[in-house]
Amino acid sequence: MDRKMLFHTERAHGIAIVLDEAVFVAPSLNGVMEDKIYLQNLPSAVVSHVLDPQPGEYVLDMCASPGGKTTHMAILMGDKGRVVAFDKGYEKVKDIERNAKRLGLTIIQAHRNDATKYRKYISEGGEVTNGANPPTFARESFDRILVDPPCSALGIRPRLELSDPLSTDLQQKALFQRNFLRAAVMLLKPGGVLVFSTCTINPGENEGNVR
Repeated sequence: MDRKMLFHTERAHGIAIVLDEAVFVAPSLNGVMEDKIYLQNLPSAVVSHVLDPQPGEYVLDMCASPGGKTTHMAILMGDKGRVVAFDKGYEKVKDIERNAKRLGLTIIQAHRNDATKYRKYISEGGEVTNGANPPTFARESFDRILVDPPCSALGIRPRLELSDPLSTDLQQKALFQRNFLRAAVMLLKPGGVLVFSTCTINPGENEGNVR
């Protein structure tokens, strides 16, 4: 079940809130300083600071499109070091590359890669990225890794009541996310930093995955 289906499989019920009037008026920033800024909401911006990448480090963003967190990490690193960005869609990888170019960042390398299929790209023999499909990366090679996988997004549009079928889907989401975590653990250097981030309030996708 995808995110759209998740929010449209049942008739509306329970308690909801309708926003009639905003407490602030913010103008559109489309086309404003596009080579200098990338708009993000606060939780997305906080994630990169929690990961705290340092100049010269080797960093991986496992679910990177469209590149907001990826570019933020590169900026925090002073555009020194290397940031590898994965996404499995061709156009999504192009989005990452376009955003990196727009902001003048040179250390981001975006690869079309399904991060859950780690047996195909984690190598005992070292890294091969030029011309490899998919590219391969050595075990225990990254200083810091961000795992921000697909999730139920219940933190964006909370549901106060969940039926049994929906709960089953949430359990499947959590199991799916563990494939990203397995890969990240294999790729992270001893003593490295791994940050797991979601936009859901479902404990199974959060605390249940990081115990």
